[in-house]
Amino acid sequence: MQNKVHYIVDFGSLLEKFFQNKEYGSGLKEIVIGMIVSSPAFESTFLPRRTRFIKGKKIIKFDNTISFTVEDSFSFETKLDYENFKNADEKEIKQMIAETIWGSFLLLKK
Repeated sequence: MQNKVHYIVDFGSLLEKFFQNKEYGSGLKEIVIGMIVSSPAFESTFLPRRTRFIKGKKIIKFDNTISFTVEDSFSFETKLDYENFKNADEKEIKQMIAETIWGSFLLLKK
């Protein structure tokens, strides 16, 4: 499982490059997308956070191991199916991530 997490990070780097020079108005500088993959035993512990807009600068921390600074950002989290992720190859994982993010954008549009 650990050897597959880098696919999410790599995909995130591609998205970061894609969104880097986009303009969405003067009040929005960043779009932050969180991806969650957790085993069924921890399902209730790792729930996606609600969609939110963060005005100004804020430091976001995850489990006291990862932190980053965001500013004037739109943030949402989505969840990948654990069993599908665990059993998928690289191509399937990338497809799964893309479809999940796209589906989230479609939900936000409503």
